[in-house]
Amino acid sequence: MKPLRRLTNLLAACAVAAAALIQPALAADLAQDPFITDNAQRQHYEPGGKYHLFGDPRGSVSDRTGQINVIQDYTHRMGNLLIQQAAIQGNLGYTVRFSGH
Repeated sequence: MKPLRRLTNLLAACAVAAAALIQPALAADLAQDPFITDNAQRQHYEPGGKYHLFGDPRGSVSDRTGQINVIQDYTHRMGNLLIQQAAIQGNLGYTVRFSGH
């Protein structure tokens, strides 16, 4: 009885593994991911933003130009995995008016 149970467990494990490999990978497009699009917004890279290199603003920001884009570079399916690579690129411009200096 024990060999029959072992064979049944092995067949069940094989069936689960085969079913997992047949199903397509379910994932959203990386370039449209809400986390990435939120963090690629222009105001995060301006003075006072969370990714600005030089800290807190020392004046008022005006004349904003440019944009940031998320572009999907590479997609590859490897079994049940969907591997994606995206690039964040853009040009930003702004004018800072200093006061009290």
